[in-house]
Amino acid sequence: MLLKKLTGNPLLAGTLSALLLIVPLAQIYLLFPLQLIAPLPVFLVALRLGIKAGALAAVVPLLFCLGILGQLSTPLIITYLVMIWFPLLAAWLVQGGWRPVQILGGGYLLALALLVLFLLGSMLTGNAMLEAVHSQMMVSKQAIMTTLAGAEGADAQLLVEMGNSLDEAFRLFALLFPALFLSSWYTIQVANLLLARYLIIRWQMPLMPEQDLSSLRVPFFLVWPLIGCAMLALMASGSLQQLGLNLVLFLAIPYFFQGYSVVYRGFQHFKVSVFIRVIFYMILMTWSAAILAVTLMGLLDTWMDFRKRLT
Repeated sequence: MLLKKLTGNPLLAGTLSALLLIVPLAQIYLLFPLQLIAPLPVFLVALRLGIKAGALAAVVPLLFCLGILGQLSTPLIITYLVMIWFPLLAAWLVQGGWRPVQILGGGYLLALALLVLFLLGSMLTGNAMLEAVHSQMMVSKQAIMTTLAGAEGADAQLLVEMGNSLDEAFRLFALLFPALFLSSWYTIQVANLLLARYLIIRWQMPLMPEQDLSSLRVPFFLVWPLIGCAMLALMASGSLQQLGLNLVLFLAIPYFFQGYSVVYRGFQHFKVSVFIRVIFYMILMTWSAAILAVTLMGLLDTWMDFRKRLT
């Protein structure tokens, strides 16, 4: 397999990671599938050859960005650095005997701590950073509306409705920006770790401790912070409401994975074909209602234990 050969050499793995990072800039429709797995080759080479080889591979994309894009590469480099440090840490922890769930749990707690610190700091500074995010989005909104207004045959009433919809969407995005950012970061890390685990099992390399991820269960006591933050979001206003909303969104992430474990166990129990599973995964990645349904299933599993019924 080509990927297996490439991730056996730090320079080749780093080059592949650089291509996954840079190529989507020319073809924007490749942005979602390729840039999100840019850390994967570095993670694999760190698992196979050690953390030093992984660090060497991680430097290669930085050189590519500077050499190809020059000063324009700064946002891309920052994005890459935000994504790449955790896979290197995860590879080091795996070599120390950590299991995948332990690594993902540690990463989640770290991201949760950063979220709480950011939200508290934002409250103390009068939400200055989030206001800056909202202001920047309003600038983008104005540019969009100007472009649409200049189009031939533009409908004035439709433009007003679209402007109102964009105002509400951008206001909500700015409100939830901290949780959305860290949720996206954590989801990318989970995807890369699980994909790396799948590949090394397929390559028959005993590089990561075995673990049945279909048995994943969130500790029961964590449901109470989620309920408490939901009540805060419903009953409070202003900065406290923002704190509650962001924490609810982030605290719901473990229940999405618990719900996914229930679905995965159901696939095993009913012997669902690979084709149907792929269709389900595609729906899950593109339809927010499916994500919400899986998350609610995970939350209800806390009390109803669906997997016990499938045994």
